[in-house]
Formats: sequence, structure tokens, C-alpha cells
Amino acid sequence: MIRLTHVILLVLLAAAARCQGVPPDFCVSFFDDCVLRFAGQAALATFPLAATVDNVAFTPAIVFPGEQIGIVNSNGVIPQFIESKPSGITATNVTAFGLTPTQFKPFTIVNTTTSGVGHETFQGAVSVAQRRCVRVYFTSGQILQGGVVVDNAQFTPEEAVAENVCVVFRTS
Repeated sequence: MIRLTHVILLVLLAAAARCQGVPPDFCVSFFDDCVLRFAGQAALATFPLAATVDNVAFTPAIVFPGEQIGIVNSNGVIPQFIESKPSGITATNVTAFGLTPTQFKPFTIVNTTTSGVGHETFQGAVSVAQRRCVRVYFTSGQILQGGVVVDNAQFTPEEAVAENVCVVFRTS
């Protein structure tokens, strides 16, 4: 006679077998690959676009663990939407969706010496950028100590991509 505990164990084993090989949230894995974060955000963050103002940072400051980061730039690297499709996970430049190459980029946070990510005015519907996983690369940034610039980090666009000098976030 089969006991209830055996049935529960069989159900749990079947559920575990079904989930085996299923990748974790694809956006989280891209977030984990980037070396930069947002201040106060230890995990992948979601930011609402409908409530944001054009040409102003809508994220917290961009930070590097253990370093203060000042103003950053993203010259020459087009932001990407990361998508999970039946054929696999793809990173597509936002220009393929009718957005500008600088649609998502760093903006200086008002009354600070730091940058966050913001967006330019949407030429079309903002809905094309909502509910997305977004990756933004950076090609330069100031290293601060006590709020004073002590060094400037510079990367070519290719180096920024190869070294994952980026942030990833979701939009809603």
C-alpha cells in the first residue's frame, strides 16, 4: 500500500525533473554578468517608464562595488533589449524597434556628481520600451574619492562590451 508520504515524494521528484534544465530568469543572468549596479539595488530592478521624465535619470546612481563612480558616458554602444525567444536568448539593439541609438543613456543626477540611466523623448509610443529587459553599456566614467575625481576610466565600445561595463534593468 502506498503511503501519503510516498505520493508526496513522487510528486516532488516529478516536479523537480520537469524543472531540471530550465534556465533561470534570463534577465537576471545578464544583470549578474554586468560589473556595474545601481546604488541601493542588490538585485535586478524594475523601473516604470510611464512615470518618468524625458532627459532625466530615472534610476539611482550607477555604482561599482567598492568604488564611487561619478559621471559616466555610453558613447558608441547602442543599448539593447534582451529577449527570450523560442530560438534562444537574443540581444537586439533598440534601433531595431524604432528607437534612437541614444534612447537609454546616462544622465547626471541633479545636485550630485553621479549618473543614472534615463531616456530621451520617445519618438513613437513608449509602450515599445515597456516590459523589457534593457542593457546599457558605458565607455567612460569618473572614479571618485570623497566626491573628488581621482581617475577617469576609458573603454572603447568593444572593450566595454567584452568587459561587461554595463547595467541591466527591467522596465514596466
